[in-house]
Amino acid sequence: MKVAVVYNRGTGNVINLFGMPNRETIALKTIGRIVSALKTGGHQVVAIEGDKDLVARLEQFMPRVVKGERPGLAFNVSYGVQGQARYTHVPSILEMVGIPYVASGPLAHSLCLDKVVTKMILRQHGLPTPDFAVLHTPDAEVSELTYPLIVKPKNESVSFGLRIVHDEAELRAAARVIFDEFRQPVLVEQYIEGREVNVGLLGNDPPDAFPPVELVFGEQGPAIYTYEDKTGKSGRSISHACPAPIGDALGAEAQELARRAFTAVGCCDCARVDMRLDAQGRLYILEINSLPSLGEDSLPGHRLASNCASDDLPAAFEKRGFTVDVREPFSFYLGCVQLVVRDRKELVGVADPRRDGAAGGPRRRPAAAAAS
Repeated sequence: MKVAVVYNRGTGNVINLFGMPNRETIALKTIGRIVSALKTGGHQVVAIEGDKDLVARLEQFMPRVVKGERPGLAFNVSYGVQGQARYTHVPSILEMVGIPYVASGPLAHSLCLDKVVTKMILRQHGLPTPDFAVLHTPDAEVSELTYPLIVKPKNESVSFGLRIVHDEAELRAAARVIFDEFRQPVLVEQYIEGREVNVGLLGNDPPDAFPPVELVFGEQGPAIYTYEDKTGKSGRSISHACPAPIGDALGAEAQELARRAFTAVGCCDCARVDMRLDAQGRLYILEINSLPSLGEDSLPGHRLASNCASDDLPAAFEKRGFTVDVREPFSFYLGCVQLVVRDRKELVGVADPRRDGAAGGPRRRPAAAAAS
C-alpha cells in the first residue's frame, strides 16, 4: 500500500505568513523511524511536508484511483504551519481531496486544542476535570477558585505558557504573558496537588488503553510538566514509572476514564489523556492530546516501550494479529505504527463504481461507531 507520512517542520513554504506561527516540530529522526516501521510492514512510503504543495505531491505519489481500487493512505503527524486550530489543517485538506488518513479528524482535533471546550464536554459526559475559569482580559475577575492555580493558554499545546500561580500578583503576571505572547484567552484551572498520570490509547471502537504512566518530578521544581521540561531547558530530569504504582483498581479506573474521554471528543486511532491524582485517590482529566508525539521521549512511545513490560500490551496487539516484544522499543513502536495503518486500511472502501473512477470516502471510524 502507498503511505505518505505527512509532517511539518518548515514554515516558509506558504503563500503568506499569517496568524500565530506553529512552534511545535517533529524530529527528523522520528519521521525516519515512522517511515522505517511502515517500510518494514511492506508499504511503499514517502515523507511529505504538509505545506502549500501538499496536494500536488500527494497526487504525484498516489494518483486518482479507478473503480475497484483502494486509494493510498496518509500517516498524519502534522502540527500545521500557522493560524488557528493548526492540527486540523492537514486532515481537512486530506478530507477535501479524498485521501484516507491515520489519526483523528478535524473536529476532534479542534475540540481537543480548545482546552475550555474539552473541559465542557468532559463535564457533560460526567468525567472529572478540575474546576476552571476563563480570562478574556488579563485583569478579569476569577471567582470561586482558590490558590494555587494553573494558568495556561486556552488553545495551545506542549505546555506552552503553563505556570502554577500562588497569589493575585503571580496570576496577573502569568496572564499578561499569555495575552502578549499567544494573543488568546487564558484558562485558569484549580491546581490538583498530587501526582500526574498519562494514559496512551490505540485503536477504535473501543480503543485499547495502555497501562498508566506516572511522571516522576523529584524534589526540584514544580510538580507539573512544563514546556521547559519537554524541551530539556528546565535543568531537571523527569522520569517515568510504568505501570504507574497506583494500584490495580486506580490503574483500571484511569484506563476507563481515558477511553471515555477519547470517545467523548470523537478521537480516532490514537491519543493520550493526561490526568492528576490527588491524595484522596481521585483522578482528574486535564486534557486530551489528539496528536500525541511519537518521538523517543514521548508517551506512548520509546520510553513507554522500554520502561513498561506489561502483560496487557502484548494482548492488545495479539488480538489484532500482531506479535510485539514490549521490552524491545522498536518492536513495540513498529507494532503501534503498523496496527493503526492496518486498522485504517480496513476501513477504506474501494473506489465507488457510481462515480466514474472516483475514490470512496476516507471513512473516519467503524460503521458501528459512525451510526451511533
